[in-house]
Amino acid sequence: MVVAAHDSSIRAVRAMDADARADAARGVRQFTVGTGGAPLYSRGRAAANSETLIQQHGVLRLKLEPTLYEWEFVDVNGATLDRA
Repeated sequence: MVVAAHDSSIRAVRAMDADARADAARGVRQFTVGTGGAPLYSRGRAAANSETLIQQHGVLRLKLEPTLYEWEFVDVNGATLDRA
């Protein structure tokens, strides 16, 4: 899993191999998170293999285990907007 910073959105990208092909079994999952307070603005086209693009302030909550993980995006009002 890779977690990267951004200035105004959250994007979840499905697991991919080194050639940017979806690979749920062995690929690397990416979250780009930047939802802590910068002004929100519209984004252009979605990146390859994007699953989620949320443009609201909130947090990415991760539960990490040795062999699995869970995630959810919770907005500032406490509502869960997406999870897996």
